[in-house]
Amino acid sequence: MSTPAESEIQSALEAYPAYKDGSAYERTKICCEVLARLGERIPSWLVIRGHIKKGSATDINRGIKDFREEQGVRLQRLHQRPEGLPDALTQPMQALWHAALTEARSDFEEQREALLAEQMESDRALNVAMGELEAKTTALTHAEQRTAELQAELERERERGNTERAAREQAERMAAQNIADLGQQRREMSQVIAANTQELHTLTTRLDDERRRAMREIDTARQQVALARQEGLQEGEQKAAKLETTLRREVADARMEHAQAMRRFNELAEANTSLRADHAQAMQRNAELAEANAALRALLSKERHQPQAVPRKTAGKAPTGRVRRLKRPKPLVR
Repeated sequence: MSTPAESEIQSALEAYPAYKDGSAYERTKICCEVLARLGERIPSWLVIRGHIKKGSATDINRGIKDFREEQGVRLQRLHQRPEGLPDALTQPMQALWHAALTEARSDFEEQREALLAEQMESDRALNVAMGELEAKTTALTHAEQRTAELQAELERERERGNTERAAREQAERMAAQNIADLGQQRREMSQVIAANTQELHTLTTRLDDERRRAMREIDTARQQVALARQEGLQEGEQKAAKLETTLRREVADARMEHAQAMRRFNELAEANTSLRADHAQAMQRNAELAEANAALRALLSKERHQPQAVPRKTAGKAPTGRVRRLKRPKPLVR
């Protein structure tokens, strides 16, 4: 006996007025009746659900059970002796009925056993599917939690990167400003050293001129003393005394000026030495700042050329040390 096509079963189902708006339970009973009329066994609830296109296992199994009970009731009614049937036909009819009933029971038992086996298999498959669904749901929940954690970590890494980038930019600006200040200080110190050197040269020249002038005056006084001795002892002694007094006064004034010039010379020499030491320290600090700036630029270049990846927790921090600015030297007071 050939199996009816799906289109034939659907056409037979839609022929019932109550099928279209019926529930899964009602559609199940109609489907069982259609399959019975087509000479088919009652299949599992999954097969019936494929025909009626909806319903749970509970509703479909309840519809199958009620259909079989109703079919049994109809069979019992057929087993009873119809009214007006002659006695001569009762025994052959009952024998025929019992034979048909025995065959129907045999088919029913086979269908019931097949149905129970299919139901057990479907229940087992359903339990396995539910277990897999639960495991996948748990894995999905864990994956969503992990994704949320990774997104939060990524956001923190982005904020940390922005903070470090701002710190590096601030450090670069501070280093550039310190280098500019050191350059300005170096130029100012160079000007002060040049001015002090010029003043020291001028004082040295004046000191040499004063020494030469004093020596010329001493020589002139000696010549005048000798001339006065020749002109007359008395007059010469008087003139010599006057000249000696004048000479002593001039020599004392020259020595005082010479002492003042020497003190000024020593002050300028000490100031020049101090300025040269400060200039050397400033140059050393300038070199240290240049090395730090070069290291910072190398680090920034390395980070710019480094390939982007998943942010790591051990990200490097920008240098936060502050560069001490040099104090400008006070101008010398003449």
